Amino acid sequence: MPAATRDVAAEDVGGEWTAALDALREQVTSLSGLPVLHDASAAGETLEVLVQPVALIPLTGAGPATRTVSTVDVLVTVLVAVVGGDAEDRAASLTDLALSGMADGGWDVDPEGPQPWLWRSLALSARPGLLVRVPVRRLLHRPEAPRVRRIRLENMPLLQLSGRVVTDDGSPVSSAVVTILPTGPDVTTDRRGRFALRAGVVADLGLRVRVAARGVSTVLSLEPAPDGALGDLTLPGLVP
Repeated sequence: MPAATRDVAAEDVGGEWTAALDALREQVTSLSGLPVLHDASAAGETLEVLVQPVALIPLTGAGPATRTVSTVDVLVTVLVAVVGGDAEDRAASLTDLALSGMADGGWDVDPEGPQPWLWRSLALSARPGLLVRVPVRRLLHRPEAPRVRRIRLENMPLLQLSGRVVTDDGSPVSSAVVTILPTGPDVTTDRRGRFALRAGVVADLGLRVRVAARGVSTVLSLEPAPDGALGDLTLPGLVP
């Protein structure tokens, strides 16, 4: 339909909406030979075609058009009716317009037509009319994400880490929580202060561990032995 192909400046607020309605009104004038009325309250004695939007239906699932452009689509429901003149002239003009619009203009017409409440809201008596669904699309331009030119792969084997949590004087700390930073895993020490867990270790980055017990905590940077042994982890300031 012409409304979907009308060129619109991207900076125009509501430009797509305006262009869609203008295209439909131009089409109505071309097919009917009658002047177009934008507002029902301005209806006079002569035959005119009322073209007035009455509903808006958002469409979902359009998805991205390209990697940098997405679309938003709606259907504008537009009332098309003939006003002025007598009832017979209005019916004849609307019939000719409807046939021409569907045959030559490709109109998407709601088969139910306008309901009584719609005529009441426009302060018009009920009469033959069409509800034409007009598609409106807005393109949303998004900046292109930078391309990734180099990816560094790190070998992160899972090691069986083990060690012991102790106080400043070397006493074991039971029920201490040992957490591999930044996101875990964590483990609780046994009654002898010992712990063991499996975790990924990047060879050249080492290991950061948080140790906490009875309101005292510390963060340690460690380099595990090849067998995963961490040795004694001292929790300073903790009273045995």
